[in-house]
Amino acid sequence: MERSSNDVKLSGLWTCHRSIEAFCAQRTEELLHSVDALVAEIRCEVDAVNNPVLMDNNGCAPLVPTSIKDQRDASDRIRMLMHVNSIQLEVLRRATQHKQDEANALATQKSNLTAQIDESRTPSVLPTLPNEIIEHIFSYLYWLEDSRLPDHPADSGTTLQKLLADDDTSDEWKKLINRQIPCLLKTSGADANVQMFGPYLGPHPRVMSFQDLTRETNDIVGRPSTTIVINLSDGMQTTEILEGIRHKPWNDVFISGFGETRASVSPSEVIKSLVEKFGEKLAGLNRLQLVENSWSTFNETFHAYAGASTDASGTGLPPPELAHIRAHLPPRLLPLFRSVLHSVSNLETIIPSSFDSGEMMSDIDALFQESRLALCSNNLSSLTITNVLSSLPSGKARKRRRLSFPRLKHLCLKSFTKGNILDVLGAMDCPSLSHFTLILQTIPPSDMDPREDRECPVTASLLHKMFPNLEFISAGLGELDADAQFLSGLACPDESGNWMLPLLDSMKFQSRYVTFAQLPLLKALTKVVINRLRSEATRDIRYLSIPEFEGAGSGDCDALRLFAPEVHFVPRTYYGRDRPRGW
Repeated sequence: MERSSNDVKLSGLWTCHRSIEAFCAQRTEELLHSVDALVAEIRCEVDAVNNPVLMDNNGCAPLVPTSIKDQRDASDRIRMLMHVNSIQLEVLRRATQHKQDEANALATQKSNLTAQIDESRTPSVLPTLPNEIIEHIFSYLYWLEDSRLPDHPADSGTTLQKLLADDDTSDEWKKLINRQIPCLLKTSGADANVQMFGPYLGPHPRVMSFQDLTRETNDIVGRPSTTIVINLSDGMQTTEILEGIRHKPWNDVFISGFGETRASVSPSEVIKSLVEKFGEKLAGLNRLQLVENSWSTFNETFHAYAGASTDASGTGLPPPELAHIRAHLPPRLLPLFRSVLHSVSNLETIIPSSFDSGEMMSDIDALFQESRLALCSNNLSSLTITNVLSSLPSGKARKRRRLSFPRLKHLCLKSFTKGNILDVLGAMDCPSLSHFTLILQTIPPSDMDPREDRECPVTASLLHKMFPNLEFISAGLGELDADAQFLSGLACPDESGNWMLPLLDSMKFQSRYVTFAQLPLLKALTKVVINRLRSEATRDIRYLSIPEFEGAGSGDCDALRLFAPEVHFVPRTYYGRDRPRGW
């Protein structure tokens, strides 16, 4: 019985594999019947040729002919049937070829239509990251991959170096990469110790001299990542070299003396000439730094030049709030840069030294003289003072009035001692200070400075009186008792019921090796966090950075994580033999 075509649902032919199989099987049977019907007349003619006696009841030749003649007739009939089958196969082959040609034609037509659609439609731009974000990624890669570290061998090359060497990297990307790799551009070909500039230029900067610049590389001068290094050893020749780039932007300038001195003029005379000729360019810098190879690099008398420098209090200067330069200048050279200091907002300097009764002393008073730090105190927002010769005793304090820093927000004092820290704090008036960093250097008491034998004078009460609006403190007092006393002053109100530093919400302690002896500090810090959290008169401590306690104090560490939103346990970085006595 012939199956109805309705037995197969046509809707299933597009997706259902079983429906496709059933349809093909059914239509194959129908196709074979149709092919047989095409040659039905030929088959009848074949049957008529054969003797009817040889036919069985079904009209077919008997399987076992009875005589040789019958066998020959049966063989002829089979040959004729094979010929009929070959005709049917040829019909099917031609039909298949025809359908294959139709399929190829449809595929060609579809391909042409797709090509026309692609040509006619407006191509959509693939989503890309802004160049600013890509530049930040490249900059992060540069500072991340330090060839001096074990994980980044020098001979393997960094990711940025490989991208620059890759021919498949687009020119636009190569420009972005080159803008992120710091370039050290020297005024002369003398070898400079790149390690002096390491903190600012990263692990593998590009080092060039002005003589190496070509028409293709001339744009390097104005890149934000380029640092101009002025070699004072070249004398007045440096001003001639800088005249060639006066019209280009200057971003960062480092001034130092390296190589063999080839000029008779002193470094102070070269600096004075630079300030006079390029004062406007220096006032527009992002960073200005004088790098001293040794303590005596600029060990000259500059008072004669200080009086001849441009007065910063004159007319035509921008208001202090527009100051933007980050500068690193020794105090004795500040008078030479008098005309530039009005643009300095972030200053790093050191405590000068002097000879008193034949002995070298650290001269804190000299730093706060009218001809030095006072030249820029009105516009500073950040100040870092380092006592590089911390082992020297302090000279006798002179009578003075406190120097005002009305806009100072960040103050960092490094390597001071118990004997001289109050001399510095007592010389400053900072009504707007919100961030304070203090690192004390522990020095054994001596006959020269007996003040080192006393208790640490820095307490929470002292800082509250001087800087009541502090929000961030980074402390390293160097002694266990001093740190414990400092924390106890923050853990509860005083006898009058007043909290010390009520706006404080962030604290950082120096990263050192921590032992069981320091566990009381961790417990005291936990008490500070919890008590200030309970009080409505103080801000909650939201940020903490403390040394990591290895295998101890886990309960207090968990408490800090619970009550302070952001807690960082810094791994140890102390590798000395002696155990530190504080944080």
